Amino acid sequence: MENKYPQVSVNYPASTTFDEFRSTVTAIESLHYDGLTVSDQSLRRNTYAWSAFAAHNTNRIWVGPAVTNPFSRNPGLTAASIATIDEISKGRAVLGIGLGGHGVGPFGYDQKRSIGACKDAIITIKSLLSGEQTTIIRDEFELHEASLEFDPYPHSIPIYVGGRGPLLLSLAGKLADGVFIGGGLLSTKGMDYARDRISIGAKSVNRNIDDLDLRCHASLSIASDADVALDGVTRHIATRVSNQANLEALQRGGASPKEIEHVINLDLDSLTTKELRDEVPFSIIEQFVLCGTPEDCSERFHSFFESGITNFTIVARVNDENGRFKSLKLFSDLVLSHFF
Repeated sequence: MENKYPQVSVNYPASTTFDEFRSTVTAIESLHYDGLTVSDQSLRRNTYAWSAFAAHNTNRIWVGPAVTNPFSRNPGLTAASIATIDEISKGRAVLGIGLGGHGVGPFGYDQKRSIGACKDAIITIKSLLSGEQTTIIRDEFELHEASLEFDPYPHSIPIYVGGRGPLLLSLAGKLADGVFIGGGLLSTKGMDYARDRISIGAKSVNRNIDDLDLRCHASLSIASDADVALDGVTRHIATRVSNQANLEALQRGGASPKEIEHVINLDLDSLTTKELRDEVPFSIIEQFVLCGTPEDCSERFHSFFESGITNFTIVARVNDENGRFKSLKLFSDLVLSHFF
């Protein structure tokens, strides 16, 4: 059954000051969001410390890391950490897990077998959260007769897989409770591709994709001037495309190979923000971002909802007019409020 109202969670980058994050946590439950996850990018501020603060200082929304990984964090520690967050929040924790992206780069891990590591990490975490004793030996991590040394909160913690590549999406269909569908797929074509890949995994184990919570990842840059909104995200998106590990997903979302190649070949360090705005095709920007005036963002968001894309995770980006929290508040007040 399609949702009557959009389900929209917030993903918060752990690159801001704690004071800014605290202000967001204090106010976010008054807005139209159902969850708050904290990015895990290893050497930035700690996702579990911030998730614990959010868990203790909220009462309604779900909280947790999104996404952590099986490389920089041993799955045994992940299981103990998310069970602790669940205890603090009285059953509102969610765990987002993926391959880590650039967040594991400083640790020198070989990610060639990353899908297998992610699969075994999820199985291991589920086993530990169920009270089982677990032994597993991989190049990436080991556990020997391990079990949690406390009783988890008595319910099942939802596990979301975050990513955009075909193998990772199929793994999500097999094992996850939900999917944070990665950036670059913010279109009906992109979501169709993601659903197809998730369905392959789900069908392989006789699961129904309709039982999974599929959340389309959307960055947000909102301002009274559309160019200001665009300038807040263009360099970030160009950098992401240049470093994109899986360009197939971006193409499946609707970007042309010629456009992608053009962005990859740009000398980003030599271009001003205005020059970048002219160089990076908007057709690529819009695969990642709800961008523009409140009217622009509202029109596009409503078009997604009407096409059946009902669940989202939003990452607010800073522009010269609005910071992260103000952007989230504007989006809630001027876009999401129309649904309620």
